[in-house]
Amino acid sequence: MYGTIRQVSEAGRNWLLLALIALVPVALTGCSSGPSPSAYTVRGRVTIATAPGGQPAGLADVTIAATGGYTGAERTDQDGRWSMSGLRGTVTITPAKNGYTFSPASAIVSSARDDVDFTASREDISYAVSGRVLDCRGEGIPGVHIDLDGGYGMVTTGTGGAWSISGLQGRVTATPRAGSFKVYPANLAFTEASHDADFRYGYTVSGKVVDYGGKPLQNMGIWVNGSHCGAWSDEKGEWTQHYLWGHAVVTATHNAWTFEPGRYEVDGPSANLRFVGKYNLSGRVVDGRGWGVSNVRISFSDQHPAVISGDDGYWKSNGHWGNVTVSPSFEEWSFRPPYYTAAGYPWEAVNFRMTYDLSGRAIDRNGNGISGVAVWSSSGGYVTTGADGRWSLTGMPYPDVVSVKAEKDGYLFSPPIRTAGRPSRGVDFVGDPAATYRVSGTIMGPGGIGMNGVTIFLGGGFGTVISGSYGRWESGPIIGKVTVTPCAYNCTFSPATDTVNGPRADVDFVTVGNAPLYSVSGSVVDSRDDRAGLPGVTLTFSGGFGRTPSEPSGAWGKYGLRGQVTITPSRPGWTFAPESYTVSGESNGITFRGTPTSTTASASAPASGGQVNVIKGGTSR
Repeated sequence: MYGTIRQVSEAGRNWLLLALIALVPVALTGCSSGPSPSAYTVRGRVTIATAPGGQPAGLADVTIAATGGYTGAERTDQDGRWSMSGLRGTVTITPAKNGYTFSPASAIVSSARDDVDFTASREDISYAVSGRVLDCRGEGIPGVHIDLDGGYGMVTTGTGGAWSISGLQGRVTATPRAGSFKVYPANLAFTEASHDADFRYGYTVSGKVVDYGGKPLQNMGIWVNGSHCGAWSDEKGEWTQHYLWGHAVVTATHNAWTFEPGRYEVDGPSANLRFVGKYNLSGRVVDGRGWGVSNVRISFSDQHPAVISGDDGYWKSNGHWGNVTVSPSFEEWSFRPPYYTAAGYPWEAVNFRMTYDLSGRAIDRNGNGISGVAVWSSSGGYVTTGADGRWSLTGMPYPDVVSVKAEKDGYLFSPPIRTAGRPSRGVDFVGDPAATYRVSGTIMGPGGIGMNGVTIFLGGGFGTVISGSYGRWESGPIIGKVTVTPCAYNCTFSPATDTVNGPRADVDFVTVGNAPLYSVSGSVVDSRDDRAGLPGVTLTFSGGFGRTPSEPSGAWGKYGLRGQVTITPSRPGWTFAPESYTVSGESNGITFRGTPTSTTASASAPASGGQVNVIKGGTSR
């Protein structure tokens, strides 16, 4: 009865104790271990029926799991075969793969076997495959036959190169019939549905790209019917293009080369299509400010037609070969460098800077040349006249206006300074014997250290000199009473000026402090119409504060002046009112009115045979 505690008699307890003692040997015998079972290997194959009447095919990637005397798993290879080692005792083998059922569902083994086989059946009985046959440009090719193994026959591509087949079972391989054509890949194998079973198909063309000297050209692109299919010339200039179909136009292309012939037209396999390359040249013509200059003629030594620089100064010429010398020209203007030589290869930076040259004579009152005259340019440098008094300065920076002066001890030249802003000949100086003299001195900075780079103005039209090492300076030949004035940015001097009337070597100046900086601005207009701004006028600031050009609108401005400064406008072929303007502090609205001289046609650019058009601000590429 449930819930009842039964009493056990003493005799019963004794019987139970004897029974337990009798079972002890049995229990001990059962716990003792015998010999371990030997390890063994089993093998087998998983197959699947391909099609009615077809031969079974191996099924890959089936998981073969073992449980019981061994735990582990293996996978079947491409032929459906598998093996498993290290099994002991009784083991259950079970195959598995998504989408498949197996017969038998499992197998029990306890010793080595080579025939543990399974037959797979798809849960989905059949599948479909589709794709396209394409040429190198991705265009479909109709009428291509594709064979399928396993008894599934053949399909043929239709419009757009498309093909498809359904009702497949197991592993099926599709192989296009290549014949004399190139196919990639050679075939495709399927065990399940696929909708991107594409092949590249077509004939092959090949050739070489060289220059006019027969040297191979590498990395030239080969195009088919206007599309690049991936072929490039190699280090030998050789190239091969596969998968063309039908009528095709083959061209070689490169942005720095042109080719002959311009094209080949083919309808089937072709070899030895040879392209001969000519290189291209391009560049820009600029002025001294980096602004483009138009209408400059660019000529070539290989008799190639000349080209003209465009509105932004750029130019380009195609179809050169061998060494070619490139030369710019525009009337009497000069260029730096005067020419370039291209050594048989493209060059996209054949750039020139437009300059101008000046020449003349130093003569006496009878027209006889004076030799040994130093002719200085404000742009830097000097030349010395020869026995006939002739001189020339080259490479003046257009559109800057430069000042030129002549110097020789014992002579005084008239005019003392001449200016020019375009190519000019006959820039003559007439020298008269005179009791000239020279002066010199030192510019001292803070702490008694000599200052170099200080501008010293010499009155009476004798120009300027710049202090050199240790602050030393020396004038050229001067005559009469001359006022000497030093000037440097952010500096004032003591004395402010010194007037000389004969040779001296002690015309010294010392910096004594700073005056406040200020700015000035204004405009330059045509006196015939105050509404018309006058560009390209050079405003010169005394005291070493440099120059600035007027803008296209005629406006101009200058910052960083100090002390009393005289502003002087200049432009070849023009006079100005006022001739100069003196400031000593902030000032705006300073207007100069320019009037052309009667003999001036154009002072900022060549006047005949065309005009140099400067693009303000330039154009970047």
